[in-house]
Amino acid sequence: MNLDDKDLIDHLAGDYALGTLRGGARRRFERLMQLRPALRDRVERFQQRLAPMASLLRPQSAPSHTWERIETRLFGNPSPAPRRGWAWRLAATWATVASLGLMVVGGVLWLAPEQLVSPETLARRTQQVPASYMAVLSDAEGRPALVASAARHARRMDLKVLRATPPQPGTQWVLWGHTAQGERVALGRIDLAARSRIELAGTAEQTLSKLATLSVSAEPEGATPPAAPTRVALLQGPCVKVW
Repeated sequence: MNLDDKDLIDHLAGDYALGTLRGGARRRFERLMQLRPALRDRVERFQQRLAPMASLLRPQSAPSHTWERIETRLFGNPSPAPRRGWAWRLAATWATVASLGLMVVGGVLWLAPEQLVSPETLARRTQQVPASYMAVLSDAEGRPALVASAARHARRMDLKVLRATPPQPGTQWVLWGHTAQGERVALGRIDLAARSRIELAGTAEQTLSKLATLSVSAEPEGATPPAAPTRVALLQGPCVKVW
């Protein structure tokens, strides 16, 4: 890994903060964070930038069998004896929560002990995060599928695809911006198959400051997007300032 490649480090740090860096790659990156304080700082900045977006996502209810699976992993397969009472389940739930809490605290102490800081120190660090516009676009069922971000004075927007969605033949994905007054502007054609970037007409401040939401729709393939969406939005989400 070329640790002098700032774009690569930003991509990996962003993936780690989002939870999309998995398996061996995630473990290798965690080992590097132990040796490179700058990597830990970069991940922390991404986490701080993404934290305000969590309150915009719809709450998701866990399936009814979730606790049973947790119990099975912790205590083995349930016996065919009569079902355990509510007191046992409550104790198992608290044991699980306590175990997960200890794991999280242990992970922070091991990988990034400097994150356990006072509110004053955290405020100072937050001021170092580049001012940005961000949006998490979700589908009709509330599942996040696309993260869009642009530094306040940059002229390009970074797009992180969480769930790849190829267009139908003869169509293209178009990213739209919507003002609170209902005006719409095409930001450009995008790829929902991989990480990508689009060039903005001006700086993010000039292009995005008046937009309330972003959306993606499938439009007829052509050299330029249409003047307004012709299809129902596949994805949409609020566009917010992070500074």
